[in-house]
Amino acid sequence: MLWTLIVASVVWVSGNVENVTQSTIRSNIRFLLELRKKCDTWKKAQLKHFLPTPPAGQDSNGMRAYCPAAFDGWSCWNTTPSGETALAPCPYFVTGFDIKRFAFRKCLDNGSWFRHPDTGQPWSNYTTCIDMDDLEFREIVNTIYVVGYYVSFAALVLSLLIFLTFRSLRCTRIAIHIQLFSSFAANNLMWIIWYKLVVGNTSVVQRNQPFCQILHIVLQYLMVANYLWMFCEGLHLHLALVVVFVKDNSAMRWFYCIGWVFPGILTAIYASVRYWYTEETRQNI
Repeated sequence: MLWTLIVASVVWVSGNVENVTQSTIRSNIRFLLELRKKCDTWKKAQLKHFLPTPPAGQDSNGMRAYCPAAFDGWSCWNTTPSGETALAPCPYFVTGFDIKRFAFRKCLDNGSWFRHPDTGQPWSNYTTCIDMDDLEFREIVNTIYVVGYYVSFAALVLSLLIFLTFRSLRCTRIAIHIQLFSSFAANNLMWIIWYKLVVGNTSVVQRNQPFCQILHIVLQYLMVANYLWMFCEGLHLHLALVVVFVKDNSAMRWFYCIGWVFPGILTAIYASVRYWYTEETRQNI
């Protein structure tokens, strides 16, 4: 029943991630159009409330060239005198960017924006939006996390081998330990995969790919299972102290339902909410 529920949830998600992805794409397009509209409105306000902007190429005296106002898909750039560098706040909606920093765009002496040598297109430099020292620190922290998960996973597997090898350890208490350790081992393995494939790869998060969504759901399921198996540990101790006669087989069936089935139900509800409220999901990315 457990694996049936998990497989059904994954199949349901797999069958609907295309709709979620299409909705995310439409939301991104709407967001881009809104940014473009705000940029156009801002440029009109500049022309209305301030002195007329000199035409691109040269000023009113024909002495100095100007780069035209532009929208690059992320930021709005004002008309800039040649030889100067325009600044714009780093976009708040780009994962990993520091909104306190500034991107820049170089206006050349001939009144045209700097073009990237590889693409030949006008280019805005957003590399300054990333705090490299902070990025390196976070990468070190992530590495420590991954190493810790590897060590924990190895210790858990060793413990499970000991529990399963010695028959003298087979009892209800050890059976619950085995399930708890199994949930922790599976959770650690999923976290390792998550750090390897998702964390630090902003393109995966931005594209919101199906495998990333499924991985997220499985990870949430295992995290809930961890806590509920810890609850089963406490419940078993309580029953052993309060209730004198408890059938081990009946108790284990309830523990299996609490530790493996109930997390699947909660995760299915969570996945349903995230599926139907795609706009909130996009904003949380």
